[in-house]
Amino acid sequence: MKKKTTLIIGTLVAILLVALLLQRCKSSDTEKYIYLGETFSISDGETLTIRDTDVPIYFESVLENSLCPEDVVCIRWGSFTMRGYLNHKPFELSVGDSDKPDVAKIDSYQIKLTQILYPVKHNDPINDQHPTHIEMIIDRP
Repeated sequence: MKKKTTLIIGTLVAILLVALLLQRCKSSDTEKYIYLGETFSISDGETLTIRDTDVPIYFESVLENSLCPEDVVCIRWGSFTMRGYLNHKPFELSVGDSDKPDVAKIDSYQIKLTQILYPVKHNDPINDQHPTHIEMIIDRP
């Protein structure tokens, strides 16, 4: 009787450990991490997490994109403004002719918009299969 009870408890513990391991693998496959002080790319609607923290960054939307495409000659650069959230706190960043900042400070973090990766040409489609894609950097100054 004692051997049977020990065998049942051992089997249940083994099943529990396997289930926890599978859950851990599943969650780490879906989460995308970034590192402080390193540039990273993020797409419209995407959420990333700062490595070794639970701090998420979310690229909510493009508020304005009047940048001159790289395959067109323009008389002005235009501007690009995006809205995002760092640790659930909103920020807006811009590049180009805008008087809005390209750097935001939230809590102890500094976020900088460094580059627009897509779209960059006049005929680049923007849709669910081709979202806006930007490059940023987050650091602690």
